[in-house]
Amino acid sequence: MGLVAGTAGEPWISLHVVEALLMAEAQGYKTQLNKDILYRYLLGKVADAGVHADLNMIRLLQVLDHNHSIKDWIKLKETDSLYKKRQKSLYEWMQMAQLKQMAGMPVEMDSLVKYQKATMFGGMYWGEERYHFWNNSIQNSLMAYKILKADGGHDRELARIRQYFLEQRRNGQWRNTYESSLILETILPDLLKDGEKPKPASVQVNGESIDQFPFEKQYAAGEKLRLTNKAICRYILPRIKNFITGNPKKYQKTLM
Repeated sequence: MGLVAGTAGEPWISLHVVEALLMAEAQGYKTQLNKDILYRYLLGKVADAGVHADLNMIRLLQVLDHNHSIKDWIKLKETDSLYKKRQKSLYEWMQMAQLKQMAGMPVEMDSLVKYQKATMFGGMYWGEERYHFWNNSIQNSLMAYKILKADGGHDRELARIRQYFLEQRRNGQWRNTYESSLILETILPDLLKDGEKPKPASVQVNGESIDQFPFEKQYAAGEKLRLTNKAICRYILPRIKNFITGNPKKYQKTLM
């Protein structure tokens, strides 16, 4: 499937569409997806490409048929001399790591964790914020989230990655529809507590209920603030203190 009619097929688009159709079938919807024809077509394409087959094609084969073994292809790929010499992007490394997990092969989590970065508010992410379609912090962090979740025992890291995604929801939205769907598909099940629908954001400050954000209010100097969270979500609470310096001195250091 391509971006527009008449263009060459893109494996990542096919993977996204097929996964969506399979999820719809699992929920009882009828689709016209002919899995057998697609599976045989992909087998032929992978056989022709060999170790140079697109990683999305390999994953799609596994998605279509969970009994399809991709372990031999992964081993063949990793022994390919050109593949070993070529410098790989972080996203490509994560793609291979996820394929290994699907094949039941071990993945070194230390190799993943060492590339992590942190935001000012403690969110955890991978990569750089850019508009390259794949090599960006959103796509890399989504892949890292799935790898850590599949490995198990990384609840703290997963919570910090979810925080990062929520931090990136600027002006009430993420950057585009495709990224929004991927983020929600990845983190929403973990944001819901025991299947419970999330409650609207609500806090109490000194007994005053607040459910409209952003919220701003001035409090007297020295007044104690008691903050109570009424929903399962995170809030960013900036605190500003104004004061006057009587005899300011020259300051030559940075402000950080």
